[in-house]
Amino acid sequence: MSPMHPATLAVPPESTDHSQGPEHARVVVVEYGDFECPTCKLAATTPTLLMERFPNQVRFIFRNFPLEEAHPHALLAAEAAEAAASQGKFWPMYDVLFRNQAHLKAADLQHYAKDLGLDMARYVAEMDDHIYLQRVREHIASGRLSHVRSTPGFFLNGVVQDISFGMKALHDAVAAAVSRHHSGIVGAKVVAAHVAVARARLGCIGRWNHAAFAPSAIEEVMRQFLSGDHARAHRQARGKPARDTRTQAAAHGRSAVTRGATRSIARRCAAHAGAARAGYRVICVGRPAPEQHHQDSDYDEADE
Repeated sequence: MSPMHPATLAVPPESTDHSQGPEHARVVVVEYGDFECPTCKLAATTPTLLMERFPNQVRFIFRNFPLEEAHPHALLAAEAAEAAASQGKFWPMYDVLFRNQAHLKAADLQHYAKDLGLDMARYVAEMDDHIYLQRVREHIASGRLSHVRSTPGFFLNGVVQDISFGMKALHDAVAAAVSRHHSGIVGAKVVAAHVAVARARLGCIGRWNHAAFAPSAIEEVMRQFLSGDHARAHRQARGKPARDTRTQAAAHGRSAVTRGATRSIARRCAAHAGAARAGYRVICVGRPAPEQHHQDSDYDEADE
């Protein structure tokens, strides 16, 4: 594929994929790998590193892509990994196979299976009958549809990642993706505008930031603002009595936003990188907040 048209993931993540991290994470990394590939071995710590660095924010998926002509034991190793997966031990087998990459003959694989506590009668029967060969072939086919030609092949949110100069490029790309999506509204479609999230005594977190919201999300936010639902829920969660949000807004000099303007506001507002964290509900539409305001501000004293 040309640089202007990078390869994309042909088969999206599935519930049957071997994965770590939350199933509904907004940042998804898919690897097509070969257990006998030296470069894949260097990348084998990637899922662990990502889970540690971005807990509950990234999903990592591994799919088999054994290069049979170059690596004669890779296909059998992939079958062994699938057999282990059927007994809930895919990731332990994944670690063992990469750790012992120079020893992937059938006898070695059987030894690893035994050490992992697999049901050996079942394992031997399934390996003898090549029960999981078809699944491995399906992984290979999906990789080829995605224009994978060598391993490891990485896709971030469906777009191929160039790791020609090392794994740092992938980790940096994941960090950028997490930053873009951090605590934005799930499923919000990006359109162009700035939304400054107001620091709040209105039951919100005290911080200015640039936010990313879709028009439909903005409408819901404004509905909550006008009804006072967000403030009441926040104060109740903190064990404090509810107060009239609109009265409080006026007391702090906030401009009133009429119901009739909500739809117009929604059309103009949308996503901007560095999105708001979950919990932001009160917004101020217009230019981005000045850079010097991007800091924590404690306004809880008004609630005491």
